[in-house]
Amino acid sequence: MRPDPIKAELKSSFQRMRDAILLAGTGVILALPYLIDRAHALFPRLFEKPATPELVRLFTVFVIILYSVALLLIAMIGIYANQKAGLQPFKRPPLKKLAAASALGLAMIPAAYLLYDHLALYLIPELYPSKLLVAVLYPFSLSFPEELFARYGLLSLFAWIFGKSWNKRMLANVLAALLLTMYSSMDFFRLAPLEPTSTEIILFLFGAFLQQLIAGELYLKNGFWGSLAFTFTLSLKSPLYFFLFLNR
Repeated sequence: MRPDPIKAELKSSFQRMRDAILLAGTGVILALPYLIDRAHALFPRLFEKPATPELVRLFTVFVIILYSVALLLIAMIGIYANQKAGLQPFKRPPLKKLAAASALGLAMIPAAYLLYDHLALYLIPELYPSKLLVAVLYPFSLSFPEELFARYGLLSLFAWIFGKSWNKRMLANVLAALLLTMYSSMDFFRLAPLEPTSTEIILFLFGAFLQQLIAGELYLKNGFWGSLAFTFTLSLKSPLYFFLFLNR
């Protein structure tokens, strides 16, 4: 007896929804230290109202809900897009490739500081955790949700749209990196109290773009764990900056 195609599709849809909820739920749980710390730190810069405990708490809840919805949507998109693009994001790459991605992330820390972090530390120190426990949790809190949104969702969508050839996937990676760079730079320059110089703006944009481009290339070659290894080790700059600049 032939299986009912409608029942098969419904079963597949439920499985995709279950996987999306698990991925998004994991991302939100890991992101909580980052979201709570960022909401408390940036509230005075975003609003003219006094940062009363009630308002900050309400803003934090709003940020968490918005972040949860965004991650769930992007996870649902990613599940479908990765399949259509022929990507295998959760296939485990060789340990040698993971180690190389991790080493690349560590090597990117001084480059990130020279290109844009030194400017952000001066203009908006609230972007970085000011408490040791939060600083230690930041690499976990930032890396998995960022890769879920930027690579698993957005990049896989572009890879599906553009096609499976190497040239088209490179174009998809460039476009995704450009959009992510524009998003992060708009947030930064909107909050910056001073106008950076033209050179500082160019270096900031180049550094942010380079980071996204490398992570995207690692995702296309080694899957989710490869880009996550790069992003995680790069995020170790948060506790490093805490000890070097913010613990005063």
